[in-house]
Amino acid sequence: GVHDFVQGQIDQLRADVTTATVNSLRIVERRQSRVEQRQSDMAESIGEMRSSLEQLLSQAVSLEQRLRLLVTERPQSAYRGTSTWRLGLGPSCTTMTRADRQTMPGSTMSLGLKRPH
Repeated sequence: GVHDFVQGQIDQLRADVTTATVNSLRIVERRQSRVEQRQSDMAESIGEMRSSLEQLLSQAVSLEQRLRLLVTERPQSAYRGTSTWRLGLGPSCTTMTRADRQTMPGSTMSLGLKRPH
């Protein structure tokens, strides 16, 4: 009687624990699989980012070298004291001539427009 009842309860408990343990292990294995997949994806992304950064670094070094060459090759005497903004405009934009006696230097009229009568 009592012994058989206790043995039955122990067997049932053992089966329940086994089922719960198996289910828990499945959940842990699924989670572990997802973690490993994410880790793999992140490692791949990091590798792509590293390649992109290496390309950008290479381009930056190349650009720096080109800029250094341009700075050393630029004629210094003709433009000394002139702003880099004006250097980019060229002489046609920065040189103003008076159209006639009616234009006022320093005003919009000095761009070659005639003053209205």
